[in-house]
Amino acid sequence: MFLLEMALFACRSHFPTIGDTIGLMVIAISTALFLSGAMWIFYMAIEPWVRRQWPKSIISWSRLLAGSWRDPVVGRDILIGVALGVVWILVFQLRYILMMHMGARRLQSARPTLFWEDASPWAGGCGNGRNRSRPPWCSFWCYSG
Repeated sequence: MFLLEMALFACRSHFPTIGDTIGLMVIAISTALFLSGAMWIFYMAIEPWVRRQWPKSIISWSRLLAGSWRDPVVGRDILIGVALGVVWILVFQLRYILMMHMGARRLQSARPTLFWEDASPWAGGCGNGRNRSRPPWCSFWCYSG
């Protein structure tokens, strides 16, 4: 969980200066440690209850961790998980789909822009000194200090 949170931080963040980067890194590490600890406590609290109430539900995890990727129980649980994920997305996006179907404009997302979605401002400012908020890799690729 910690590594996943840190990877998400690295992919979602913009690093304008070293001072901001250090501050963002401290916040990211503390958030990742908190979420990892909370997930561990939640797992430790619920695992004995699940073993008592639904011992068959843990079978697919045990088989998956043992290396039985082609086990029918593992495949069934993966398909159920994918189906529930699709239903989850559809339930929360259904209102936007209906609004767009009726002619409404697409709503702007509240999430920050990811670096691969709109790299044109960074690429355009590479090497000419105008763009002070370019990412660290821009200096490496454009050989500009």
